[in-house]
Amino acid sequence: MSSLETQLATIFKKGIAADPKAAASLAASLSKHTSQDGVTKAEANYHTAYSTGKECGDCNNFNSPSSCEVVSGHVSADGTCDYWSGNSESSAEQSSDTVAESPAKDAGD
Repeated sequence: MSSLETQLATIFKKGIAADPKAAASLAASLSKHTSQDGVTKAEANYHTAYSTGKECGDCNNFNSPSSCEVVSGHVSADGTCDYWSGNSESSAEQSSDTVAESPAKDAGD
């Protein structure tokens, strides 16, 4: 290990020791399944989303910054696949945008 790596490891350990909540959060995120044995990108039909409204970054299966509960390997927030599962918060925003863009009904209709 280089001197810099040793220094960073020491700083990291001190920070984790100082904040038990950070340690618990880190442990939980490291133990979270990131689909090392999940489906392949080809099986999931994973590809760049091209603004479909169903980007990985808005999917319930996405683990920021670059992993997925379903698709194995590196996954971009700008990608999409056949396993996309809507994020309720994102869906609510899209619904309110749709309502805001709808033309007002004429009172005479």
